[in-house]
Amino acid sequence: MRIGIVIHSETGNTLQVAERLRQHLQEDGHAVELIRLAADQPKPTPRLPVTLQSVPDVSGMDGLILGAPVWAFALSPVMRAWLEQMKAAPGIAVAIFLTHAMPVRWMGANRAMDQALEACESKGFRVIDTAFVWCWRHPNAGHIRNLSDRFQQRFQHL
Repeated sequence: MRIGIVIHSETGNTLQVAERLRQHLQEDGHAVELIRLAADQPKPTPRLPVTLQSVPDVSGMDGLILGAPVWAFALSPVMRAWLEQMKAAPGIAVAIFLTHAMPVRWMGANRAMDQALEACESKGFRVIDTAFVWCWRHPNAGHIRNLSDRFQQRFQHL
């Protein structure tokens, strides 16, 4: 299966999770492409429009994993911009993970996930799983492996 991992990462936590997910999925025999989103602005904010350096096309993928941090109680503005600007891709299976520094979902994680789900539904994606990765200083390797196993199982059953 061809799986794209589309992420936005500023501090490196989301990237670290994505790289481990890629490694585990490749070990399981999937062709995996890691796609990093970046804004033209050095510090994008939710209040200003975000201009992306590129809007990657994912229509050739069998499945996607989207990863982004929770910023200011919301989904990363870079991930939001990509989801708004990308072409619709009806039927593609999508799993979403969000990295968050706070150990409780009500501190913005739930709202960010709702925003991600709404944006995915507007593009016709079929969301098959969601997860939060708590990253106070570094993501937990055991949690990432569990997340990888869970996402792998979801994609296997397509």
